[in-house]
Amino acid sequence: MELWLYGMIVNMRVSFSIPLKPRSGKHKFAMLLAKEMKRQGIKVTDKKPDVNLVFLKGIRKGCKNIFRLDGVWMNTRMNLNKNKNLRKTMKSCDGVVYQNEFCRKAGEEFLGRFKSYAVILNGSKMPAVEPFKHDRPYLLSFARWRPHKRLKATTEGFLESGLQSKYDLLVLGKDPDYIIDHAAVKYLGFQSKDLWSIILGSKFVVHLAYIDWCPNSVVESLIAGKNVLHSSTGGTKDVVRGNGIALTDKPWDFKPIDLYSPPSLDMTELSQSYNDMLNLSSPECEYLSIERTAKKYIKYCRKVLNE
Repeated sequence: MELWLYGMIVNMRVSFSIPLKPRSGKHKFAMLLAKEMKRQGIKVTDKKPDVNLVFLKGIRKGCKNIFRLDGVWMNTRMNLNKNKNLRKTMKSCDGVVYQNEFCRKAGEEFLGRFKSYAVILNGSKMPAVEPFKHDRPYLLSFARWRPHKRLKATTEGFLESGLQSKYDLLVLGKDPDYIIDHAAVKYLGFQSKDLWSIILGSKFVVHLAYIDWCPNSVVESLIAGKNVLHSSTGGTKDVVRGNGIALTDKPWDFKPIDLYSPPSLDMTELSQSYNDMLNLSSPECEYLSIERTAKKYIKYCRKVLNE
């Protein structure tokens, strides 16, 4: 039974359009968000929700729908007509959540403007873990590897920095697209169970992807207290907020591009930045806590309910 107070539903009911199971990055985020919303007094249920959070698809009748935009189709190697389906679904919703300002700008360029929206960064929470034990201090880079993630530049920049005399570079993730036989570069494959422990044990994290949206790897690294060496393009810089070093990169004009042929980074700047990262103080990242993120989602859900 709904309880109203001063024009607002007190015991608000919220549903999610995707299974709350760890299938992908967005699924893991939805799981964290749902758990924290429950902790803050929200009823997360598929039965008669007041608000349905739509992740890509899954609009529900009889309630308000809020579309959470992951990103847009802008890689010319893929089917850009899929943006039409995104636009159609979004226009059927009552509000939109963008993951950061970059996502909002890209979304408006490709999908149009929407009257009601909120910009809410993804959040996370680190479990209680011990730092990963490795035989040498190490730097870390992890992703679902594709050409625009720039594993080759990550590796070459590390080796040109001279840090391999004291540090290893640990590379995590499936299907690395650049592999080198070097004693200081270790490929550990896909990690799930020990991921937080490995992040916690690192000196800093490297994420050089060209035009990323709101990478969970960066959010998790910052939550674990690790600075991030990153590209100045895309949504990563909106997530990092100065808690690391942003490398000079070619600006994107919000037009379709061949994402898998990213521009080259300046190797001198990159190798020097590896060394400069060692001098940074620990990041301040309360703005990425899942508690804060959930509060913003709840606030926007209530706003959409009252519109």
